[in-house]
Amino acid sequence: MHNFGSLYKTELKKILSNRAIWITLVIGMLLLITAGISNILPFGIGGRYDFPDGTSMSAYEFYQQQKKTSEEITGQKLDDALLQRMRTEMKEFLKDKQDLPHEETTGSKEYRGIWFAAEKLGYEDLLSKLYSQFEDAEDPNMLLMESDAAEYYQAIRDNLDYVFSQDGLSEEETAYWSEKYDRQSVPFAYGYALGYSSFIQMFYVYIWFVFLLIAVSLAGVFSEEISHRTDAMILSTRNSRKPASLAKLCAGITVGTLEMAIVLGVNLAVCLITFGHGGWDALLLMVIQSTAWNLTVGQGISILIGLALVLAVVFAAVTMLLSQTLGSSTGVLAVQTGILLLGAFNIPDSLGIISQLWSIRPTNFLRYYAFSEYRLFSIGSHFLNAFQAAGILYPLLIAEAIPITYVSYQRMQVKSR
Repeated sequence: MHNFGSLYKTELKKILSNRAIWITLVIGMLLLITAGISNILPFGIGGRYDFPDGTSMSAYEFYQQQKKTSEEITGQKLDDALLQRMRTEMKEFLKDKQDLPHEETTGSKEYRGIWFAAEKLGYEDLLSKLYSQFEDAEDPNMLLMESDAAEYYQAIRDNLDYVFSQDGLSEEETAYWSEKYDRQSVPFAYGYALGYSSFIQMFYVYIWFVFLLIAVSLAGVFSEEISHRTDAMILSTRNSRKPASLAKLCAGITVGTLEMAIVLGVNLAVCLITFGHGGWDALLLMVIQSTAWNLTVGQGISILIGLALVLAVVFAAVTMLLSQTLGSSTGVLAVQTGILLLGAFNIPDSLGIISQLWSIRPTNFLRYYAFSEYRLFSIGSHFLNAFQAAGILYPLLIAEAIPITYVSYQRMQVKSR
């Protein structure tokens, strides 16, 4: 084992010398970064904003205006005083603009143009948060301009109760999540966190990309010995079995973890630079409007990143297991692609625990709505939420894949040519 360090470095160099890794990484990162900031690009989703009064602004200028106003009110309690400030400024702005041919929004004509005013004044983020709770009302625009803060908080609770009912939660599960939500004291402090929100919305795409990147990186860790016909020579050397297999496993896990860290770190930095880095201490509800979790945005981001790094080890371990078992890089890539596509399908809730376990599958769990997954895993008289269950399941997958790969390599025999 005294040569383990040298073997580990050698395996790292072998993996990283694969040009396909760097090509995939560069192209993938360019596409991910472009998608993440597409709202502000001239040719992106936002483009230019043309307003009914004849003015216009670029998407970048629009988001800078939203950021400026939102950061001015960040930290203030989302109470009647803040709502009155926003509404007064919007009504004053619209006072001499009633004859403009702006598009009518749903609801009473008395409240035409409120989104136009919100976009021009920078209140679009705050108004969107209110609208997310009132959108199913008969006249949401009236509520946006006339309701008090108490009605907003009641709407949040009513909407959560509706989701609990639609998800078929038991009384115990409903009580579990109600208790979590009720820990939060109202009124909430408003928090602008568009940078973190953009990052969370793209999170599952980052996971998919890293899954494919790890498959490209590690598909040949074990199988290339067979395809290159070097297995006979390697298995006959002094370090052929235990040290070599451990070095391969450790190098593969290192590469997978680094790839996940690089992809998440770079894209998080881009989102924060583009849309602002504020909101770390804001309530997660300011980013995910349908969550009952009593967490800050920073805590939510930390949970996602922590589980993503664990997932990187899962992906690496499974890929190396397939590499050792199949003995073919092409076969590994084919199976991993099939796993990724299979993960896009859902299993009906009627299948009970099978459906619940499927809901935390590694390729599809860490999504924007992961914090709105309310079904609980019952273990005796105790409950585990989805994140707790994933925190147990993922290490178990690692604990199975790595020993199986290790033992399989120890028992491997040179196949006849």
